[in-house]
Amino acid sequence: MIESLEALRHEAMAKGMQLYILVHPDACPVCAMHRGKIYWADEAPTLPIGGCLKHDCKCEYRPYDPNGPTLDEMLKNGVDAVKARKLDTAQEWLVALLQIDRFNEQAWLWLSGATDDDQDRLDCLTKVIEINPNNVSAQRGLATLHARGVGVSLPAGEPDETG
Repeated sequence: MIESLEALRHEAMAKGMQLYILVHPDACPVCAMHRGKIYWADEAPTLPIGGCLKHDCKCEYRPYDPNGPTLDEMLKNGVDAVKARKLDTAQEWLVALLQIDRFNEQAWLWLSGATDDDQDRLDCLTKVIEINPNNVSAQRGLATLHARGVGVSLPAGEPDETG
């Protein structure tokens, strides 16, 4: 782990990048205090973060371009594109954000609206629920998909409509 962090730090410094700390949704309170923080490579704390209360800390770093859009701007651009029904553009923005922060609940939720494919929508909404089981919008979306038979498994031995 330390070798990979050192390699990431070295690469980030060489490219003028920063490091975004990706904090797992069920992180301990010590790690949770670092959620959303961005560090210059030479200032990034070693992982696991000192004082971490979990023996299996899942925090990690992602490269972040300080000259590019902020994560909030990426989300806003994605949301605006969804609202304008520019789904390809929305997907580009939201996927770029999720490459940095794969636990971004709002990005997954909006990405579910940036697709016309029910299976992709199901996958996105499932990610939202994994991050926040209490997300009402995702619960409603999943219920709608399930009512249409998307993502609902048939009990063993029951034929589907095609068979």
